[in-house]
Amino acid sequence: MRREFLCRMIDCAFYTRAIVVDKPFIEDPLLRKSPSRFFKHIAKLLLEQHRGAIKEAKVIFDGKAVKDLPVFLRHELNLDENNRLIGA
Repeated sequence: MRREFLCRMIDCAFYTRAIVVDKPFIEDPLLRKSPSRFFKHIAKLLLEQHRGAIKEAKVIFDGKAVKDLPVFLRHELNLDENNRLIGA
């Protein structure tokens, strides 16, 4: 089933960007102890690394995202024009 899905998707025009985190190697104790800080840190890294290349995006986290993450992302995405992390 997975192979059939991927074969059908080959002709679709879209791109994905992903960050894979090997959690056992996280050294910062604050990120290890706080899912909220961890997800915010990863979200900000993703947006900073792909500044301006992401438009009309959906951000999906695998795992237990924190309730305040959407508020954090809206704040980060709505910074002034010169510091915007995502394309309009």
